[in-house]
Amino acid sequence: MPTIAAGLPELRHLPILAQDTMLRNDRRAGNFRHSAALACGGPMSRPRKNPAGGILAKVPGPSVIDGESHQLSYAVMTAPSLPRLCVITPSFRQGRFIKRTIDSVLSQGVACDYVVVDGGSDDETVDILKSYGERLRWVSEADRGQSDAINKGLRMTDAEIIGWLNSDDVYFPGTLARVQQFFAAHPEFDMVYGRAHHIDEDDRWIEDYPTEPWDFDRLRKTCYLSQPAVFFRRRLIDRVGPIDETLHYCMDYDLWLRVAQAGLAVAYLDDCVLAGSRLHAAAKTLAARLPVHREINDMLKRRLGSVPDAWLSGYAHVVLRRHGWPEHGWRFRTGLCVHASLASLRWNRSVRPSLLRMIAAWLFAGVKKRVAAALRRQFYAARAWARHFINGWMR
Repeated sequence: MPTIAAGLPELRHLPILAQDTMLRNDRRAGNFRHSAALACGGPMSRPRKNPAGGILAKVPGPSVIDGESHQLSYAVMTAPSLPRLCVITPSFRQGRFIKRTIDSVLSQGVACDYVVVDGGSDDETVDILKSYGERLRWVSEADRGQSDAINKGLRMTDAEIIGWLNSDDVYFPGTLARVQQFFAAHPEFDMVYGRAHHIDEDDRWIEDYPTEPWDFDRLRKTCYLSQPAVFFRRRLIDRVGPIDETLHYCMDYDLWLRVAQAGLAVAYLDDCVLAGSRLHAAAKTLAARLPVHREINDMLKRRLGSVPDAWLSGYAHVVLRRHGWPEHGWRFRTGLCVHASLASLRWNRSVRPSLLRMIAAWLFAGVKKRVAAALRRQFYAARAWARHFINGWMR
């Protein structure tokens, strides 16, 4: 049940959406290796203010990596105690994957309040939950969707550190210890996130999630945080409010934007891969791309006052794909310009100069290609005529 952070991470190559390239599984390279994923390390640097909002920090990696068990060992902390940690898993009809999700949490070797909030699944989910006995807490009852389930989980725990892991994603070994130690050593930070991998239905690596350093301006244009690799303090929810239950796809993106707008302290673990975000055909952000983009644009309009050009371009791209237009040629570029303009009028009530420049660049690129192709044809025709003339003259 990936959220927007898993399904639509960014617009890497305007106007092509990154979410479309995720499904190209010809790049699969076998099973991901936990020991390699957790090869963390690096020097510590002081937190520094980010002019775009929030705080940036490079944090230290673990002191030792046990190569046989693939578990992380840590130097003794000077903090008097470690903060209590809770992982919340919202679930609905994910019996195919939820056991792997649960095992990835319970095998961490860290004391953790684990809460699974199921929406009344009628598959094997409940039987799987019962099989774990008292190792986790769970409830299975009808709810109002994923956002409601997460908020219900937040009300069920009073732990200081919160992780939210969807029922088809996984933590890599050592993740919770890494996060718990970080928060114990850095009480000034409200949220921390790390790197992640996209994995397929069989836990095989697809690609690295395109995570980036914390930057509010960049966050307006793309969701570069992988949701399962994000952890935060309870005081963050007290400050910015709970998950928006009116959102069904981009509730995580909305939360990150609220955190940035509030200027809370956020750290980026750029030397660790903390989680695997699963991509599969039933993932809701991949199965309903047009509704996903509509909700994102509605949320951005409400949250930021206008929708950035990158998301308007992405929406136009999805509209054309839905109608089966091939992603090349003059017709596609023209359609892209038209639909991006219409999207801008719908959400922004105007077409900004920045979008007009983007449209001009698309059209110019198309004209440039057509002119270049025509010149090549003329060149080859002239060369053929010249050869024919020279051969006739020499005879």
